[in-house]
Amino acid sequence: MGTSYPDPLKNKLYLGCLVFLEIGCFTLSSSLYAKPAGTALSISQQREQAVQLAKQGKLPQGIATLQQLHRQAPKDLKVTADLIVLLRLAGKNQAIVQLTQSSQLQQLALQVPVYARMAWIGGLRDSQQPKLAYQVAQQIMAHQTLSNQAPQLDVLYYATLAAEAGQSTDARAILDRIQPATLKTADQYAQLAYIYRLLGDAGQGLAYADQALAIQPTHKLALTQKRLILGQQAVKLASQCQFEPAISQLHQLHQQEPDDLKTTADLMVVLRLAGRNAELVRLAQQEKLTTKINDIPAYAYKSWLDALRDQQQFQAAFELARQIYSQSEQQPTGQAPFDDWYYATLAAEAGQTTVVQQLLGSLQQSTLNADQYARLAYIQRLAGLSGQAIVSSQQALALNPQQRLALEQQFVALRNLNRVNKAYQLAQQHPDVFPASMLWPVKADLLSLNLQAALKQKDQLERQGKYQQAAQLIDQNLLALRQALDQLNKNQNEYAPLFNDYLYALRVRERMPELIAEYQKLSVREQFQLQPYAKRAVADAYLATKQPVQAHEIYQYLLDNLPQPDAELFIADYYALLEQEKYQQASNVLVKMDQQFPAMAANTMDVEARKTRVRVEQVLALDAAYRNRLDIAAPKLQQLVQDNPDNVSLANDYATILNWRGLPQTAEQVVQQAYKKAPHNVALDLTHASNSRDLQDYAGWQDALEKASQKTPESSSVIKAQQEWQNRQRVTLQSDLKIAHSKADGQTLSSVNGSRDREWHTRLNSPWLDNRWRIFVDHQDRWADLEPTHQRDQRLGLGAEWQQDRKNAWVLVNQQLDKQSGQSQSGQSSSSQKTGFSAGWGHWLNDHWRYRLGYEHNSSQIPLRALEAGLDANGYQAGVDWRQHESRSASFNYQALDISDGNLRQSVSGAFNQRLFANEKHITTGGLEVFYETNNQPGGSYFNPDHNLSYGINMQHDWMTWRGDEQQSFNQHFELGTGINQQAGFSGKSYVNALYQHEWQLNRRWQINYGIGWGSQVYDGNREHRTYGVLGLSGAF
Repeated sequence: MGTSYPDPLKNKLYLGCLVFLEIGCFTLSSSLYAKPAGTALSISQQREQAVQLAKQGKLPQGIATLQQLHRQAPKDLKVTADLIVLLRLAGKNQAIVQLTQSSQLQQLALQVPVYARMAWIGGLRDSQQPKLAYQVAQQIMAHQTLSNQAPQLDVLYYATLAAEAGQSTDARAILDRIQPATLKTADQYAQLAYIYRLLGDAGQGLAYADQALAIQPTHKLALTQKRLILGQQAVKLASQCQFEPAISQLHQLHQQEPDDLKTTADLMVVLRLAGRNAELVRLAQQEKLTTKINDIPAYAYKSWLDALRDQQQFQAAFELARQIYSQSEQQPTGQAPFDDWYYATLAAEAGQTTVVQQLLGSLQQSTLNADQYARLAYIQRLAGLSGQAIVSSQQALALNPQQRLALEQQFVALRNLNRVNKAYQLAQQHPDVFPASMLWPVKADLLSLNLQAALKQKDQLERQGKYQQAAQLIDQNLLALRQALDQLNKNQNEYAPLFNDYLYALRVRERMPELIAEYQKLSVREQFQLQPYAKRAVADAYLATKQPVQAHEIYQYLLDNLPQPDAELFIADYYALLEQEKYQQASNVLVKMDQQFPAMAANTMDVEARKTRVRVEQVLALDAAYRNRLDIAAPKLQQLVQDNPDNVSLANDYATILNWRGLPQTAEQVVQQAYKKAPHNVALDLTHASNSRDLQDYAGWQDALEKASQKTPESSSVIKAQQEWQNRQRVTLQSDLKIAHSKADGQTLSSVNGSRDREWHTRLNSPWLDNRWRIFVDHQDRWADLEPTHQRDQRLGLGAEWQQDRKNAWVLVNQQLDKQSGQSQSGQSSSSQKTGFSAGWGHWLNDHWRYRLGYEHNSSQIPLRALEAGLDANGYQAGVDWRQHESRSASFNYQALDISDGNLRQSVSGAFNQRLFANEKHITTGGLEVFYETNNQPGGSYFNPDHNLSYGINMQHDWMTWRGDEQQSFNQHFELGTGINQQAGFSGKSYVNALYQHEWQLNRRWQINYGIGWGSQVYDGNREHRTYGVLGLSGAF
C-alpha cells in the first residue's frame, strides 16, 4: 500500500554536495584563468564555469550549461557527474532518471566520480526508481569489496536500497553484517524498523521501532514506521477477512495521526473490502478528503469511488473522478489512476450523457473483446442508448455466448425499451444467469405492461361492441396477477406494484366488494403505501358500494397530496360528498376544480386541456340537475353538445336530463343521434332503455336492457335497470285509504259528506303479459255516516289494461257488493246490487300534449246521498293535459254525470302549475285552479245546486329530508290551497285545504305514505270543517 522513504538517510546526499563544492573551488582557484584572453574554453573549463554559476546561485544557468556540454560530450563522465549533482540540488530527480536511462549510466557506475554517486542514488530513489538506485549501489559496493576499499555507502543505507528494490534476500544478507554493538542511536533503530517493514517482517520492525522510541520517544521516523507496520498488520488481517480487528486497529491509528493520509487510505480500502460503504463515505466527508486529493495515495481512489457507487451517490462519484482526472493531468506522468472505461462508467451512472458520448469514440477505437463489448453495453444503457446497448451486447455474445455481463445488459436494455417479452424470453433461456430473484422484476413488468395493453385493447373492443371479449381479457390479467401475488412474499419488491395493479383491475371489472375486502386486509402502513391510482380505485369502490365517507377520506388525501390532481379526482370527491348530502362542501370542490381548470383552457390549442374543461363544464351542468335545477342544467348541456358534437358522454347526459324533465321523445332523438357515433355504448343503451320505458315502447326497453346486460352484466347501473324491468314481471299493489271527520257550523245533518266518511281504493295488478297487457282486481269502498243512516258503496271488479307507445286503454267490470236500500223517485223502497262497467283511453301525442276519454256505467262518482236515495248514474270524462317540462304544466277536464233522477251534472275544471323554487332538498310549486259545475235539475236529496263556481290558488312543497342506501328516502309533503267558492243563491265564500304528509321509500319496490289534512268549505251557506287522514301503500311483490 505504498512506499515511504525515510528522511535521515538523505544526509548522505548533502555530504556529496559539499564534496562537489570543495572540488569546484579547488579547480577554479588553480586553472580558471590559465588561458590567455580570446582563447576558446575547453569542456573542462566550461564545466568549471557552470559550477561557478551554481555556486553564485544561478543554478538554472549552470544546469543549462552542463546539459549543453553533455550533449557535446556525452562520454565525459565529469560533466555527467556535475550535471547529476546540480539536478539533485535543483530537485529535478526525474531528469536524473532520464539521464540515467538515456545513457545507460547504471552500467558505468564505477566510472562516475565518487562525489556524484550519493546525489545520483538519492535522485533515483526520490523518483521512485528503487531498482535503478540499488543497481548503482550494488556495483559500487561490489567493487569496493573486491578491492578491499573502505565502503562509500553506509551498510544501513545499502540495506535500505536493497529492501526498497524488493531484494529481500540481499537486504537480509546485508543486515547480517551489522554488528549489534554498533547500533546505538534512535536513527539507526528507526532505520532498521523501516527496512524490516519493507521486508514484511512486522515483528522485527515493531521491535526496532520500540527500541528507537525507548531512546527518543518522539522520534518521527520510528513513530511513522510503527504506525505503518501496525497499518500493514491491519491490512493483512483484512486480507484474511478479519475485518473487524483490522478496522478497529486502523481507526485507532487514524485517531492518533489524522493527518497521516496513508493510514486513512488503508482504512478506506479495508472499509470497502468489509462492505461498510456508508462508513467509508462518511469518513471521507468528515475528513474533507476531496480537498486533499493530491495527498491521498492513489490506491485508495477506486475503493472510495466504488463505495460512493454502492451508496447510489453516482453524481458524487463522478464529480470525485472528474477531480482526480483533472489532478492527474497536472502530474508529471499525466496518467489517471483509472482508465477511460471506468471513467465512462462513472459518467454513465451519474447520467452525464454528454461526457459518455465524448468518451465512446475512444472506447471503440480498437478491436474489442467480448468483455469490453459487454462493458460498453452497460455504459450505453446507462447513458440512455438502450438500442446501442443491445447491439453491443449482441456483439459480445457473438464472441462469447455465455458472457454474463452482456446477457445482463441486453436483458436490462430490452426492459428499458419496453420489449419486456423478449427480456423475459432471454431470462428464461439463461436460468443460470437470471435466477428467480432477477426473473420476478421482469415478470412483474410483463404483467403490468400486459394489463396496460389489455386496458387499451378493452377500450377498442368496447367501441366495437365486443364487451364480453374485453371483460375476458381483463379477467385473464386479473387471474395472472392473482397467481403472481400468491407466489410472492409481501416483502419482495415486486409484490407492491403488482398488488396496486390488481386493485386497479378489480376496479375496472367493477368487482367492488372484492376490492374493498382486499384493501381491508392491509395494515394501515400498507394502505398508506398504495400508489395513488390504486388508492383511487379503492375510493371508487367505496363510493360504488354506498360508503361515501370512506371514499371521501381517500379522495381528499389524494387531492391534498398529489402535485397536480386531475379533474376526474375532483369530480369523484364531489360525488362522494353529494352522496353524503354535504352539498356545500360539494360546491366548494366544484369551485376549486373550476379554478384549477379555468375556462380559458378551452380556447387553447391543447386538446387535452380543452377536453378537461369540457368535462368540468359537464359536471357543473349536472350539479344543477342534482340540485333539482333541471331548467339550468338542460340548456347548459344543450350548448355543450352543440359545441362538442362528437362527445357521446355529453349527449348521453343531455338526453338523461331531458328524460328527467319528462321529455322522453326529445331525449330519444338525442340518443339516436349519439348512437351514430357510438353504436355500442352501454350508457346510451341505458338511457335508451329509460326513454323506451317512458315512451311505453316495451319491446325497445327490453331490447336495450338485453344489449346492455350482454355487454356488461356485472355493471351496477345495468343491474339496477334490469331490476326495474323485472318489477314488471311481479304482482303489484296500490292501496289508498282516506278517513275523515266533518262538522258543519249549523246542523250536522246538512253535512255534504256526513259526519264521518271513509274512502278506500285498492288495486292488485298481475304481471305484464306480452309486455303490454295486464289484468287487475279493483276494490273500491266508500262509506259515510249520514245520520241517522250509514251508507256504503263497496265494489269489486275485474279489469284489463293495455299500454303501448304512450297509449293507454282500460276496461273494468265491477259489482256492488252491499245491498243498496233507499227510496226511489216514486217514493217506493228499492233494493238492488248493480253491475258497473267503465272504460278509458289516454294518448300522449308528444312530450307535451295528452288527451283523455272515459266512460262509466253505474259510476262510482255518484254522491253517497244520491246512492242512499236509490239512484245511479253514468259518467263521461274528457281531458287535455299540457306539460312543458317538469316546472310548468296545465290541465283541462270535462265531466258529465247522468244521474238516474234525470239530473245531468256537468263540470269543467282547469289548473296551471309552476315550480317556484327548487334546490337539492326542497321543491315548491304554485298553481291556479278553477272549477265550474251545473246541474239541470237542482235540489233533491243530495247537494245539487244550480251551479257552483270556485277558483283559487294552491301551493305544494316537498322536503327531501333523508336519503339512505338502496333507494331509501324520507320526504315531507305539504299542500295548501285557498280560494273563493260561489254557489248559486249564495254569496262567495272562501275555502281552504291543507295537507301534511310523510312519504317513505322503504326500498327499491315498496313505498308508504301517511298524512293528515284539514279543509273548510261552504255548502248551501253552511260552512263545513273537515279533518282527514290519509294512508297509502304501493309496491311490487
